[in-house]
Amino acid sequence: MFTSILHNETQKIFKRRLAILLLAVTAVVIMMTFGEFYLSGSAHKTWQDNVNNKIADYQRIVNGQAPSEWEGKLPTPDEAKMQIQVLQYHLDNNIPINGNDAGWFVADTINKEMALLMVLLIAYIAAETLAQESGEGTIKLLMTTPVSRWQVTLGKYIGIMLTATIVLAYTLFLGYLADGILYGFGSLSQPVILSPKIINGSIDMTASSHMPLWQYILSGTLLNWLSLACVGGLGMLFSALLNNSGAAIGATLGTVIGGQVGLGVIKATWPNYLFWKYLTPASNLPIDINIPSGTQVSVAMAVVVLIVWALIFITSSMFVFEKKDILA
Repeated sequence: MFTSILHNETQKIFKRRLAILLLAVTAVVIMMTFGEFYLSGSAHKTWQDNVNNKIADYQRIVNGQAPSEWEGKLPTPDEAKMQIQVLQYHLDNNIPINGNDAGWFVADTINKEMALLMVLLIAYIAAETLAQESGEGTIKLLMTTPVSRWQVTLGKYIGIMLTATIVLAYTLFLGYLADGILYGFGSLSQPVILSPKIINGSIDMTASSHMPLWQYILSGTLLNWLSLACVGGLGMLFSALLNNSGAAIGATLGTVIGGQVGLGVIKATWPNYLFWKYLTPASNLPIDINIPSGTQVSVAMAVVVLIVWALIFITSSMFVFEKKDILA
């Protein structure tokens, strides 16, 4: 009977929402791809050109002539020197950094800049599941079937995560294809340098580790999937609590966005244990261009926090729906 619940839920989501989700993602990916093409021009700069421009900017900071567009987020001269060392290492060893090819577009633009949009889309879908059925009264018919309430909740959650997986995979594929047509597909086996160690104020590039670009993309994608699993559970919780889908959606999106805003003004370490910190978790991957700031928290920390909060949300939604008075 559980498989029937799962099949029914996925069918409803696929018929009602999947096409809209894919169309929204398609529009955003195409706009971002052609936006990049427009800004860089058809004769786009190579990654070497971009790196040389960055080196020149950092050198101006070292010389006390900071670029005007960097106001309010300037690194110190010592930090700028370390950045120059990292960038020069890429040039000397011909290791691409943030290239314009499809692989880097997926790694940086899709996995990082589009992550929050994906979170909001899945949060929206999750929040309307149980609440919509409660508001329309169809939940009473569902309760007449020989299936427990926790199975109903879990079946709907799995359906949401199947949808999230499809949308995430489609976004990666479309981004790779669209950018590859414009800029080339490049090599997914090219090395990505992870954060080297800082020893006595100097970067030791020999202490850095490497991974192929495809593995870096996969790591970011899996982190984003955990983020979607977390907000999917949050949406399910509000959907179980409220009988109106609009209220559930508003509460879910308000919690997600409000928490993000709140984190920006809190200067403490305890938010590291809250899920809001990791809604765009691919940004925590320790790539060497994040030097000197590096990552404030480890990737392992992001994984643990997202899994724990996802479990809290989904078990709480099961408990709330189990105790809810459906006939009220």
